[in-house]
Amino acid sequence: MADTHGVSLLALRCDALAALTSDAIVDMVSYFDPDLVYIIREKMDMRVVSQLQRDCNQPIFHAQDGTIRTETVGGVSFIFTTSVDRLGEARAPDEAIPETADVVVCDELQMVPDDVNMDAGLDGIDHIARYQARTDGTTTFLTGALEASYDYVWRANSNRTVVRLPVRGLAPLRRSGAPELACLTCDTDGRVAVTSAPTNTFGLQALTNVGTTTAQRLKENGYTTRSDVASTTRQELRVIHGIGNSTAKTIQQSAQALVEKSVLRQTDATVPAADYSPLFVDIETDGLTPTIIWLIGVYDPAREEYIDFVDTDPSLDDPGKATRAFIRWLAAEYDRPSLVAWNGHAFDFKHLTTFISRHAPAYADYWNESVFEYDLYDWAVRKGNAILPGRTNRIEDVAAALDCNRDVSVEVIDGKTLARTIQRMLQSPTQTDTIDWNVARAYCEADVRELAAVYSAIASATPGRKRADAPTDDTTTQTGLLDF
Repeated sequence: MADTHGVSLLALRCDALAALTSDAIVDMVSYFDPDLVYIIREKMDMRVVSQLQRDCNQPIFHAQDGTIRTETVGGVSFIFTTSVDRLGEARAPDEAIPETADVVVCDELQMVPDDVNMDAGLDGIDHIARYQARTDGTTTFLTGALEASYDYVWRANSNRTVVRLPVRGLAPLRRSGAPELACLTCDTDGRVAVTSAPTNTFGLQALTNVGTTTAQRLKENGYTTRSDVASTTRQELRVIHGIGNSTAKTIQQSAQALVEKSVLRQTDATVPAADYSPLFVDIETDGLTPTIIWLIGVYDPAREEYIDFVDTDPSLDDPGKATRAFIRWLAAEYDRPSLVAWNGHAFDFKHLTTFISRHAPAYADYWNESVFEYDLYDWAVRKGNAILPGRTNRIEDVAAALDCNRDVSVEVIDGKTLARTIQRMLQSPTQTDTIDWNVARAYCEADVRELAAVYSAIASATPGRKRADAPTDDTTTQTGLLDF
């Protein structure tokens, strides 16, 4: 919930909730635990709005023609409006419209084709530019007309002044299988972090191999919660039409992992680097196909030491500064280190290998011959050695399900937003995009320490049994293979 660091806004579109039962909606709200709920204007259905009003304790805002509503939570001020031109109007002194707000939510902000420049423009940009020009602070503009992956800083002239207009999307992300709902955490400094989860990971559908049909059959047979499924037997589950022995085993184990907030070891295979003293590593880049690695964090639990290597002046002229500092330190400190990363074979190790070869070739032999790479995600999920209690496979989700919660100081930061900011800094060095490097470093450290906590939970789980000390709670999560 809200504190001085950030306020969370859960954005919902009615059609994305069509398949959710009342229990699943309650589970969804519990999972995101937002401070505010916003219902996007597109596909508005007042029946769904009424259901949300009944099932949510949080303040709910939805589009109402011509209205402007305001809310301040945890020191962060919001304006909700359906009329973007109202923002641009010069307002009378007695009109109850704030002259400034940290966040403005307006679904009339949307992309439009620009046939003259063969590009796309932002409908409503002149109005929000006039609004921003009247204020001293920085306002972030959110719109349900764009997906939550949209993150762009527009610039426009207003009264001969160039104003900066950060625009973020709110609409569900389109994924195969189910739309992915987004929750945005905003602060007074204009920072925004996005967390998301697919709609088919709430309620009984959070369980592996349970879709809408199986969820309905479970409910018809008296299994209305994940706790019900976790506490039954496979024999009883096999009685249900469409559930065989293998499916019953998967469903029950998935339920146990979620309810017990525990790791379930599927095999007795050796955990990666179990015979060594592993180092946990995470990298931050400018995207999935990086042109720069600007931050590398390493945690050594044996030394109880975290260290990072950060390039605070990122440039395409020398994108290997952080990589060189990292590999020089690693070679000086460790003869034959064992590195553990999350999805490392597909990302961290893959790109470190490329950057070391390109920007620190003198260390290529050391990296290739003396450094051992272990991918914990690959071992646990892809190879089926463990069932993890996360609604998604993202490391922060799995860690949170294991009650390893990151510090609130980094809740307004996410990796994709950092990557896009770095992209803008590289493309336009003279622009005003900046990063709070201390917060960015704290974010990377949180990722690495969460990785170490998840590793510890997996290593301490007895094959074939739940971790004995796990508390019980029916509001936790199940893994789903999503992007990283």
